[in-house]
Amino acid sequence: MATRIIRSLKSDLSYELAKNEIFSDEEFLSELEETAKKKSISKDTALAQANLYFGKIAAKITKSSIFWALSKFTVKNKIIAKFDNIYVNKEYLKKLPDLMKDNIITFVPNHKSVFDFMLIPYYIVTEIGFMPIILAADVFDKFPLGIIFRKMGAYFICRGDKDEIYNLVFKHYVMRIVRYELIHFFFIEGGRNKSGGYSEPKTGLLHYILQGRKRFNDKKDIIFIPVSISYDYVAESKIVIKENLTGQRKNIFRSIAKYGSRRNMGNCYLRFNEPIKLSSVQKSSLSEADTVNALAGQIMSSIKNNIAISPIMLVCYTLNSIIKDVPAEITFDEFFDKYNEFLAYLKKVQKDTYIHPDKIREYLQFSSDFGIFEYDNSAGKISVPSENKPLIEYYSNGIAHFFG
Repeated sequence: MATRIIRSLKSDLSYELAKNEIFSDEEFLSELEETAKKKSISKDTALAQANLYFGKIAAKITKSSIFWALSKFTVKNKIIAKFDNIYVNKEYLKKLPDLMKDNIITFVPNHKSVFDFMLIPYYIVTEIGFMPIILAADVFDKFPLGIIFRKMGAYFICRGDKDEIYNLVFKHYVMRIVRYELIHFFFIEGGRNKSGGYSEPKTGLLHYILQGRKRFNDKKDIIFIPVSISYDYVAESKIVIKENLTGQRKNIFRSIAKYGSRRNMGNCYLRFNEPIKLSSVQKSSLSEADTVNALAGQIMSSIKNNIAISPIMLVCYTLNSIIKDVPAEITFDEFFDKYNEFLAYLKKVQKDTYIHPDKIREYLQFSSDFGIFEYDNSAGKISVPSENKPLIEYYSNGIAHFFG
């Protein structure tokens, strides 16, 4: 299937169109003038800052067929090929074109890996022929990644301190995304979760989406599609754990390099969940803040309840429940009894697993090969060095909510 770059059934939003609309919008200019007064700067200075911020935020999608062919080839052969399998409920995606006729579609995944935002859009494009506009963190706006991602349709948000003019430009850009009914994609958690579990949802973007609909497009409903993604192994897991422990962010190229050095990544599990309509949450008795909080809560609940349980998650959850102190060493039989107990519970409550009970030794060996813990098959021993405890907790946290 040839890659299409359609982002809306209505019309696309180019860099030039977005800029012209925003900077000729009386409401935006009025808000900018008020902001300039608060900051005690001139209108011209405020306008210059707004122009600078727009350039840092906005996407610059390309229509080059060569670029899109190379992008598709790279994702398929350099990223997807590293996995044994990627399990995707593609049949659900095929329902979306009909929903797009009367609704504005927004995908909201959890965030585990730097390649979430390449894998998920890849399947959206290949299955239904639409490329979403994607919110990315400014850590990806580095040469040459920033140029490539902007051409693919990414727009950027600065995670650091943002002044009022930046927020104003960003808000009006998001409002245009709603006006032009672009297929939208952003991570509800913001950045990658560093604990292996789930972060509190970020609600700022939801506020801007609601404001955009109120001003430009109140006749159409907005459908939020939660997306649950999990992996057997997250290549940059040790990096994000260290970031979590030290509070210091590592260069994004270190995470990308981890994928480049791996050949077998195991499996990836990708689930598109039932849509959540804004109209089902938005009530006249609720304030905008209450609506946004209720919406964010439903999205996160859907993501967590539908996360596919990988074998490595259950292996690590089992180990984490047994070991009290590190370093630790346990027997295979001790581990196996507890593992089967947890697996039986998950089946009883009908959670989605991709676990084969007769492959437990393969799962242990896979985990050992990736340095999650040490496994000696001949001796029937599992050893957990002290420095590996945070890594086991990382994978365990992805399913801990299922066990109360």
